[in-house]
Amino acid sequence: MKGIGGRVGPDLTDLGARRNTVYIRQSIEDPGAYIVPGYQPDMPSPDKLRLSASDIDNLVAFLAGLK
Repeated sequence: MKGIGGRVGPDLTDLGARRNTVYIRQSIEDPGAYIVPGYQPDMPSPDKLRLSASDIDNLVAFLAGLK
């Protein structure tokens, strides 16, 4: 639902329009780098999720495309 975040994190509907790929990538690779007010730092690190470099590239591209 546009404009409404979930219980765990903020709304990602138009993330690509609001944030650049550097911010998105850093937020995935270092989940504690930026914590949105009102949310807990609960995102697991990429190694715990078993994300490859290619997986991260694809995730960043997908999220950056959310406009």
